[in-house]
Amino acid sequence: MRPYVEFRNESLLYLKEIGVKLLKISNEERRRHFIESDSIIITRWVKEKKFEGLVSWATENFDTNCGDEQILQINRALIKFKEVELLKKLWSKIIKNRREHYNTLKRYYSKDVTSARMGLEFAMHTYINSLKKLNQYLDADNISKSLTRLQKKENK
Repeated sequence: MRPYVEFRNESLLYLKEIGVKLLKISNEERRRHFIESDSIIITRWVKEKKFEGLVSWATENFDTNCGDEQILQINRALIKFKEVELLKKLWSKIIKNRREHYNTLKRYYSKDVTSARMGLEFAMHTYINSLKKLNQYLDADNISKSLTRLQKKENK
């Protein structure tokens, strides 16, 4: 079973166990419950060291500027367990997705891309700081240069 499907099934099962009826609540309540259940499943998967599955789930599930709470929880675990390659895989895909989202919005809605740009910059800053915590200074420097180019381009 794909990690995305396995994770979502565990999340839905948890919500069912605590009595949440997803079809009978508002979108905001549903979002709050999913964030709560995601956090619990992430914690469970970290204990089980299912890091590859977590990275796969996060990169499939969060392809635009959402999921920061969940991504940061996974990021902390990857740093704690020194999972450098998986951290790189996580952030490379998240940044790629956010860059594509940003470029698409910029192409079609050139006046209002601030949120997408901020999401991309947040991901890049977090990735840089995470790499430094794992002594990956050369990679952090390369991402930093890419971030600087993006910011210069935007300030023109």
